[in-house]
Amino acid sequence: MPLDERAAIAELARYRERCLTPDRTSLVVGHLVPPELPAHCRVLPPIPVQVGGPTGQQAAWRWADVLAGVSVQPGGLAPALRGVASLLAAKGVETNPQIGAVSPDTMRLVVSHLASGAEGETACFYSFWSGRAIVGGTKDRVYTAPLSAAARLYPLPELYGPGNRILVYECPTTMWATDLSWALAIHTDAVAMYIGGPADLIDSLVADPDLEADTTTPGTPVDDWTTPGDVSGGSGGPGRT
Repeated sequence: MPLDERAAIAELARYRERCLTPDRTSLVVGHLVPPELPAHCRVLPPIPVQVGGPTGQQAAWRWADVLAGVSVQPGGLAPALRGVASLLAAKGVETNPQIGAVSPDTMRLVVSHLASGAEGETACFYSFWSGRAIVGGTKDRVYTAPLSAAARLYPLPELYGPGNRILVYECPTTMWATDLSWALAIHTDAVAMYIGGPADLIDSLVADPDLEADTTTPGTPVDDWTTPGDVSGGSGGPGRT
């Protein structure tokens, strides 16, 4: 159910008060999800690639395989992610990762972990950034819905307008339990999802072999895709030299 504009602004303000104050010089996990939550992690969705030019074979690679052998400069993984596109292009591999969103399959896996520790249906807030063309307008949209709704956001007719039947998945920019026991966010210029919550939740996400997740802290830099990175070397993906 969509919140009216006043209620949406109020809920977003309450959420953002729990996060670190934005800093123009750097962006860290605590700016996106409340740093007070007991544990935090990053989930990297598979990176879509096309090997051998426009008519080449399509595949989805894990980031760990793409970055195998890469010389990551000071600053950690974030600058390495920013340099992946140019690194792969030099090896004949095209990639166009989703920016500011994760795939439906990744969201479903994450939701399954969020639901596993809950008793009954969990009520959540869903926030959609106004800058995404699919949302429209100048204000972020905020909805209340059960957690299970995150796995079936096909389509969002109230975001499309009357008569529009295009079935497109739209990933929430921020999503959190109404009691703020957990929260997840995807920065609009990043490829990863950041999650904060109980330690056992974060442990289960990191241990899931179907997810590529690692632990972070509130001070871990966010993996901004939009700024050129400094990487060198690398295997160019699974089975490549």
